[in-house]
Amino acid sequence: MSLIHDALKSMDAPHEPRPAVPRAPAAPVRRRPAWLDALLAFAVVLGAGVLGWLLWQ
Repeated sequence: MSLIHDALKSMDAPHEPRPAVPRAPAAPVRRRPAWLDALLAFAVVLGAGVLGWLLWQ
């Protein structure tokens, strides 16, 4: 395996190191706290469940 590895390694063209990838921009500042988003999502799911249950009856 080392002979194959050496042969493949010698076939690789030398390349210069690439510069680091620029960082992604920071996330925008949130206007609402995360717990409020979670509470709203819970209320929506609960409301949809109650509505579905009422329609099923």
